[in-house]
Amino acid sequence: MSLAIALAIDWTAGDLPKSTIGIGKKSLIEKGIKTSWPTDGSTPSWVYNTNNWNQVCNAGMIAASIAVAELEPELAAKTIHRSIDGMNNALREYAPDGAYPEGPIYWGYGTQFSVVTAAIFESAFGTDFGLANYPGFKESAVYAMLTVSPSNKLYSYADCNEEAEGYGTFTLSWFAAKTGNKTFLDEEYFLTQPEEIKTFRDWQAPDLFGQLSFQKR
Repeated sequence: MSLAIALAIDWTAGDLPKSTIGIGKKSLIEKGIKTSWPTDGSTPSWVYNTNNWNQVCNAGMIAASIAVAELEPELAAKTIHRSIDGMNNALREYAPDGAYPEGPIYWGYGTQFSVVTAAIFESAFGTDFGLANYPGFKESAVYAMLTVSPSNKLYSYADCNEEAEGYGTFTLSWFAAKTGNKTFLDEEYFLTQPEEIKTFRDWQAPDLFGQLSFQKR
């Protein structure tokens, strides 16, 4: 939710009512960032663990922190610093050659948040702080494609079923841009007109997000 609200505030570029923006930023601070800093001084497990929840939650905290940095600079800075440090543990899981231990479904889910984080950093600071260059990370796009069979069923090991989700199209387009490998880019999908897109399940929303971000660029 923090990631979604932060993106909405940024993408609307001041077109929302000031009161709405104010409520959004206040919520990011009070209900997002501050709750990630427990009053007892403990650290939430997702900050430094190695699974996809590390990528998901740290991405949300980074986006929220950038959105409210002018209001809470110290809180934003320490949260971003913690998340960069914490994401190291999740990104190490891609080494040495891109195979992902949680299976292709969670490669798609977790990786899309790391991709978004890298893009946010580049947009805000002109650098992704090395996220894209972790050993095996870019190579993982090849892994993702090789785990899909000709029948469109997935190689379903670890925490993964056989049915592909809608994360891959958006995520792989980022890898295409970074590596220059057009094999990763589903050009036909991104040229599809919005009214021609079929109904999608709510957990496939990142696929639509991918199309919107592509059109905006």
